[in-house]
Amino acid sequence: MQLAKKITLLFAILSAVIISLLSGFVWYFSNEFAFEDFYKRLEARVNIAAQIKLFNDENNDAYSKMRSQYLERLPSEKEYVIKADTNTHPVIQTDDALPKSFFTKINQGKTARYRKENHFYAGKYFEVGKQGYIVVIAANDPFGFRELRNLQKILIAGFFLSVLLSFVVGWKFSNYTLVPLRNIIKSMKKIKAENLHLRLDAKSYGGDEMSELAQT
Repeated sequence: MQLAKKITLLFAILSAVIISLLSGFVWYFSNEFAFEDFYKRLEARVNIAAQIKLFNDENNDAYSKMRSQYLERLPSEKEYVIKADTNTHPVIQTDDALPKSFFTKINQGKTARYRKENHFYAGKYFEVGKQGYIVVIAANDPFGFRELRNLQKILIAGFFLSVLLSFVVGWKFSNYTLVPLRNIIKSMKKIKAENLHLRLDAKSYGGDEMSELAQT
């Protein structure tokens, strides 16, 4: 393999590795934080549902009216309210089997989150008198997944275009870098037995390593 091809291939491989790492970081953090806003919307609905379903408050009618008129219903939105029992594992007939860690976090007084593909769940523990309740809201987020799919397509297309561009740039760079070496080889081939007095013009190669090679 010619030296120019080796340099070009090495340049393309290094560029592909760097671009892959950058794309991986972008995808990871986008996947982690893309649904943060959607989870916030679910958690707000958990609090509103608990207020309406569990607490006898004179403002409940206002909450119900606000939810029906101003709170956009999410795709496939479902609401679950069950009594909490610390001695048994809660059972909720959801579309997906919620993991034990989901309810463990709820029992710790935290807001729990869970996602399986495009199905999102948010749950929280509420206490009314001496009775505890678990409120869970489930919904789909097609827009967030659509954005991630578009990002995935962009990253894949950008990867191949970047590798192609790096290959072209590497090829041009390697050829440009090796021009002095090719000139030295051509000049050396001109030196034969009948013209051993010929010498390479080291000054034409500047003061770099090629000039030192020409002087030798």
